[in-house]
Amino acid sequence: VPDSFFSSMVLGITGEYTIIYRPNANPISGVPWVNDFPAGLSCGKCVPQQTGFDTFTPVACSEMKLQVGPQAAIMVCNWT
Repeated sequence: VPDSFFSSMVLGITGEYTIIYRPNANPISGVPWVNDFPAGLSCGKCVPQQTGFDTFTPVACSEMKLQVGPQAAIMVCNWT
């Protein structure tokens, strides 16, 4: 999805949450936090880091919060 879509069309986002998909339970190297998630679909919450990209920790999908409003007012996890 192009960035221009987000500035003009999106009304809300789950800025601190994401959906993680792991095809199987085999360990993944290079991104150790991914190994905390089970195989299949699950939900994660942002864990801010002092340097580099933020990480995610498993949470119940019912914890995900949709935030509506100006994107500048919504904390978004640094994962790109």
